[in-house]
Amino acid sequence: MLRGKYALDSEIVSGELEIRENHKFKYRYIVGLIDTESEGTWEIKDNQIVLTSDPSYQVNKIEVKEFDTDTNYEINMQFRDGSPVVMANLIINRDSSKIYRTNERGKIELPDNAGISSFTVFYLGEVYKYKVQNKKSFMIQLVPDDLSKTYFYKRKFKLKRNRIIDQEYNWKYCK
Repeated sequence: MLRGKYALDSEIVSGELEIRENHKFKYRYIVGLIDTESEGTWEIKDNQIVLTSDPSYQVNKIEVKEFDTDTNYEINMQFRDGSPVVMANLIINRDSSKIYRTNERGKIELPDNAGISSFTVFYLGEVYKYKVQNKKSFMIQLVPDDLSKTYFYKRKFKLKRNRIIDQEYNWKYCK
């Protein structure tokens, strides 16, 4: 029976993968100062267990909403909690001769003739690229990297005699 708790068989790292009856999983991994987790759904495909995390575990990305407005071009950047992203840099259409920066409210007002086809956001050493759909104003939600979260997208683990094997790292989880 597949369902149950599996412990990572390692002397260096600690980890656990719980396979629940309702096709849900819970994952935790600890090494040094990193303590990360994930939850989501699982399925069996080609004698492998396939994990897909809930969307809330996906990090290090931007989510963009575009708007047509009668006013100037504007960018409003915030975190998931609604607080402004201050001091983020932005380059439009790969023209690095003009760098725009968010103000204390997380906003950038751009010239009327901006003609934006793409932009790149730089924040705390991370780079986020976006291709524009022909709108004038943008609400950007920044989801920075978070080492407390792990995101699996259809990640395959091999099943072998009461073991679940992470093929990427060759880690074995035993019941």
